[in-house]
Amino acid sequence: MPEVEEKPKLKATFTEFDSGFCRAYFKTEFGSRLCIQEEMDNVFMVYACTSEGEPDYRLKEHRFEFLNFVAVSDYAKRFEKYINDLSKKGVSDEKDSPTK
Repeated sequence: MPEVEEKPKLKATFTEFDSGFCRAYFKTEFGSRLCIQEEMDNVFMVYACTSEGEPDYRLKEHRFEFLNFVAVSDYAKRFEKYINDLSKKGVSDEKDSPTK
């Protein structure tokens, strides 16, 4: 069986945290804006964002390497744990299932 070549993750750098909307914002290496949003208690989704910062459509979280996240509050530490858990997984480790 041939080996599957793992694609490199796209780099996304932390820009701001919005606790009011439960979002951590990032900018990709290509200039696109995205966010991680807590949908329910400890259930996170990654979205591409509009220029106004609103979630537009869902992205596959395992495609990104989230960089320089700063947990600015106790609440933000939930996001930090999620990001750290993602960083331990490879692109080929994930299926297209919802994040839990």
